[in-house]
Amino acid sequence: MASSPSNDILRLHSGAPLLNKVSVLILGEYGINKKKLAESLVSMSDKFPLLVRLTSNLPLEPTDPPRPRIDFICFVIDVTRKESLNCLQEAVKLIDAEYFLGKACLIVHQPDNHPKLSTIEIESIKDIAKMYNLIIIYGNIETRANHVSCQILRIVEISAGFKSNLQSIFLLALT
Repeated sequence: MASSPSNDILRLHSGAPLLNKVSVLILGEYGINKKKLAESLVSMSDKFPLLVRLTSNLPLEPTDPPRPRIDFICFVIDVTRKESLNCLQEAVKLIDAEYFLGKACLIVHQPDNHPKLSTIEIESIKDIAKMYNLIIIYGNIETRANHVSCQILRIVEISAGFKSNLQSIFLLALT
């Protein structure tokens, strides 16, 4: 039986919530080193337990037992690969709009020699980020994964409610 398009949408409040843990989905084209970023996030997360899931496309495959709720999404694009922008554009169509209210960010992977290799205009990236209220984090996830992870963890901490007196809706002021 084929699933309907509305069933394919990743919803913020679907799945079982994790008690005092945060579940992050890293979504990006195959070939981007999402695993290195995930390992860095988990190793650097000392304020709250973190569960990271990686995928190259949506919808997510059903799992047994059911997957936990996804609390935050990191979209990853590589400025040297036009396909990664296409992957992002297809993925946002299958994401519940509630994620775009401070529960998602855009990681722009820039290799050290990116001006020579860049195939994606930075303005195109900024336009998409503005359209979906995504905070942009620029960095090289190959050589500076820990730096990028620190920035993501600060945003996730606020988004997940672990930072007192701040709410994820305030993150929209940064977009």
